[in-house]
Amino acid sequence: KTISAVSGTTLTLTNNLAVDEKKELQDALTAGVDLDVYQVQAFTIRLVNNSLRIDDNISGSSTQLDVADNIQDIQFQYGLDTGSDGQIDSWVDSTGDLNQIRAIRVFILARTGKFDKEYIDRKTYDYADIASPASFKGNDNYTDLNTSEHVHRYLLESTIAVRNRNF
Repeated sequence: KTISAVSGTTLTLTNNLAVDEKKELQDALTAGVDLDVYQVQAFTIRLVNNSLRIDDNISGSSTQLDVADNIQDIQFQYGLDTGSDGQIDSWVDSTGDLNQIRAIRVFILARTGKFDKEYIDRKTYDYADIASPASFKGNDNYTDLNTSEHVHRYLLESTIAVRNRNF
């Protein structure tokens, strides 16, 4: 699949190569050039019952796969090039113009799957314009791992550069 168009927050994926793309591939193959071919695949990442789940969105028979357990939160920020100079000018939690995105920050707040009665989480987790959820601070709750202060947490952050855009 290739990205054939962008309109607002919608990417259009197509299974067909454009005529010039087909010719370019055929010319390369005829000349004996080794090619790296990458497939674009739309998928959905969501948090379901503290499991990070990926859905491949393939027609009516999508496959949902849990890829990580004990995930308390996941957030995304988008690095925008509002000056059209190739540089990131700001980080935002949502955008209406996919053409301005140059990078994506992914934040995952993981936590242990069991209570630690000897531990009190007093840390502040700052991510994606969120100051750590205050719901677990001062909460002696031993029935909810998401809100208890007696759970160890770890914040993961990664920045993904958006490259080779064909739109």
